[in-house]
Amino acid sequence: MGKNEMPAYACGTIEIAKAISESAAFSILGGGDTISFLQANGIAQGFNHLSTGGGAMLELLAQRTLPAIQAIEQSQKKYGIL
Repeated sequence: MGKNEMPAYACGTIEIAKAISESAAFSILGGGDTISFLQANGIAQGFNHLSTGGGAMLELLAQRTLPAIQAIEQSQKKYGIL
């Protein structure tokens, strides 16, 4: 899924995206190219959230935080906000 610029993979991307968008689960679609592809195929509207920041979204999922979020949290701790 996601390597939709190659026709051999586009069908798989569409079918998996359809299954996700039709499910009852909260669904998040990440990556500007993937969003554009699925919008062109009429599938993106079935997702609950669209994020053009695909790389940042993957980092957040893998690391459970992002550098900017860490900086804000450290600043809040430093100044007693948290």
